[in-house]
Amino acid sequence: MLYAISQADLVIIPTQGSQLDANEAGRAIRVVMQSQKLAKNETPYAVLLMRTSPSIRSRTLTHIQKGLMAAGIPVFTAQLHERDAFRAVFSFQQTLDGLSPADVSNLDQVKINVWEFVEEVVVRLKEGQGVGRDQDNSSVAGVG
Repeated sequence: MLYAISQADLVIIPTQGSQLDANEAGRAIRVVMQSQKLAKNETPYAVLLMRTSPSIRSRTLTHIQKGLMAAGIPVFTAQLHERDAFRAVFSFQQTLDGLSPADVSNLDQVKINVWEFVEEVVVRLKEGQGVGRDQDNSSVAGVG
């Protein structure tokens, strides 16, 4: 994992909206920090909140997000919501574009949600928050 982090232009640390997951994200952040010390290279990272509700924002999630931000930990604005389409990708062995709206509900909303995340990753990379080497060879590592 340390090697993957040292080679990445941006490390994405996925976490769900529970304190147990936030604690594990903290452990992953410590691994990123350890990698930075060993490589003498600052690898940008950010926490991605996953499996969140698109309609209801829990107090626990709000508390976790505020705590991360108060600690100076970068957190993606975009969140990947809990949606059946993400499970359907594996069940039907299709990409999101290959899934049928007849088989999966809210497919258009899922695609919008994914594009919001992708756009934020691209912005972070372009702003130099994730560009450490050749920009044409950008790499992203997921830790968690």
